[in-house]
Amino acid sequence: TSVNDTGGSAQPQSSSAPQVSKDGAITVYSPVSNAVFTSGSSLVGKASVSKVSYRLIDDVSGVTATGELGVVNGNFSGKFSFTTKATEGRLDVFQTSTGGLEKSIIEIPVRFR
Repeated sequence: TSVNDTGGSAQPQSSSAPQVSKDGAITVYSPVSNAVFTSGSSLVGKASVSKVSYRLIDDVSGVTATGELGVVNGNFSGKFSFTTKATEGRLDVFQTSTGGLEKSIIEIPVRFR
């Protein structure tokens, strides 16, 4: 699995309501909850932190991708490239504190095709 950090340049694919972390630090516009997430799909959002972390999990292999995306002018985006035999999974988006703790967590259920 690889992710191309597109520096916040990607635009949301959907007009559905965004998902916002409890503390308001991270907002995810795409993917929306229960969307079909395929290779070539993007993670798009805005954040008040300098970088966001992500974790893609599928129901067959477990964690298939982890990493960070830079936040540029308040926006972040990354294009995913992966293969999976799974049908369901989850994309977690969060910030990591200097001590390594995860906070501002958004858990987005996704489907694979």
